[in-house]
Amino acid sequence: MFDISSTTTRPPKRSAFLKLLVLNLLRGKQMHGYEIMKELERIFGWHTVNPGVLYRLMRNLKNEGFVKIVEERERGKKVYEITSDGIEYLKERKEDLNKILEKIARIREVMKIGGKDLIGVISLLVENISEISTSQKDAIKEKISEFVQTIWNILETKGEQK
Repeated sequence: MFDISSTTTRPPKRSAFLKLLVLNLLRGKQMHGYEIMKELERIFGWHTVNPGVLYRLMRNLKNEGFVKIVEERERGKKVYEITSDGIEYLKERKEDLNKILEKIARIREVMKIGGKDLIGVISLLVENISEISTSQKDAIKEKISEFVQTIWNILETKGEQK
């Protein structure tokens, strides 16, 4: 049987991985919040970043001494730069950053082969679950079970198919 535990790596919790991704972006150049948000969306390819989450993170990074504001532009746009402490923090967690980037690349690949559709149908199912009949739920359960078994079978033979 396919052993999922041998292939699953657990990245740091969400706030920690966003912290590493943002610091990594700022290692390359100074950026304002909106640029950071758009770069994160480009990296993820499937996920938007909540501006409130990002701006709270930027405030925390500044308070921790990992970034500094180098310029304030019109309408309060702050331009951020990574500090030497931020670079050191990033260096100390290089392995975590690499795991995160690898995981993102894998998720992007899943999204390309139907992951977006799968997430969409699951969301639709969640939204409508209270409105569908018992027989519809049974039919969905059967199809999900068949689908899961098919995926397991494909994964178990992955080495044989190359």
